[in-house]
Amino acid sequence: MKIRGLPYLYQWDKDRELDVPDSDAVYVDFAKQGGEAIRVAIVDSIATIPNSWLQTPGNQVIYVCYQNGTIKDYTVQIRSRPKPPDY
Repeated sequence: MKIRGLPYLYQWDKDRELDVPDSDAVYVDFAKQGGEAIRVAIVDSIATIPNSWLQTPGNQVIYVCYQNGTIKDYTVQIRSRPKPPDY
């Protein structure tokens, strides 16, 4: 798994993507603290990171889910930054 574009995720980023090279991966669950995970389908080995998920800085967890029911978890750091005026 690799973040597309810049090597890091920043708070308030928009339209970021993950490369998920595993051909049998079907979706990614983006965990939210105190809320339900946001599920995103993997299309052509790419998962679009929800903009709303990028609003909380710190270490966040994602779960890559596979056709056979296997789930792999990853910790992803979202670097803090001030909210841009155009957000």
